Amino acid sequence: MNIWSQYPLLRILIPLISGVLLAWYLPFTFLSPFLLLLPFAFFLLWIFRPKVWKLEKFRYAGVAVGVLIFVGLGFFLAQSKKQINYKSHFANHDTIEYMLVRIEAPLTNSKKTFKTQGQVLAAFIRADSSYLPSIGKLMLYFQKNDSIQIHYGDELLIDASRVSEIKSMGNPNEFDYEKYMNRLQFYHQVYLTHSDWVKTGKNDAKKILEWSFLFRTAVLELLESFDFSESDYAVASAILV
Repeated sequence: MNIWSQYPLLRILIPLISGVLLAWYLPFTFLSPFLLLLPFAFFLLWIFRPKVWKLEKFRYAGVAVGVLIFVGLGFFLAQSKKQINYKSHFANHDTIEYMLVRIEAPLTNSKKTFKTQGQVLAAFIRADSSYLPSIGKLMLYFQKNDSIQIHYGDELLIDASRVSEIKSMGNPNEFDYEKYMNRLQFYHQVYLTHSDWVKTGKNDAKKILEWSFLFRTAVLELLESFDFSESDYAVASAILV
């Protein structure tokens, strides 16, 4: 029995997934309704095709049109999920002086910095001190300071000139950190000293996430009390939290 007649959804699913994969693996950062209209233009062309195209020998052309439609649809849907494709993404604004950022996770401690994730809420333009509502994820690295007090949900005003693109080292056979972060929609990072940021005094934490982060911290502190080796602690914490 023909597999296509036995599993008809595969006719839609495979080209749709192919379009999604093309959008995520190609270096393409552009979003336009024409990406969606193009495959449907092929569809209309096929619906109103000349009579000669309706002959049996042209039946595979209809299959090709159907494939193009769902590849294009998958491509468009995946592109529409990339924040950087939108005009409101902070990377698409010029002459930004400051950005309003909401902290999206508790600080984690590394050898040289405190690290966390942020969501950009607004960009302040240098020319006229106006601001634009903005979107975009941002990796934040803070200079180590014993007195630093930043929590999940805090809103910060940061110096936008410190923001840079996330880049891989470029060494052969090395883990592609840039591509990995891009798939998580992180395209930029910022290293901040104590003079590059200020808290606005507003905290917009979602309670259920706040409780989950508190529980996570309690579990990690409990694991630390068992005096595991560094490798054992890393495995245990990865499994549990």
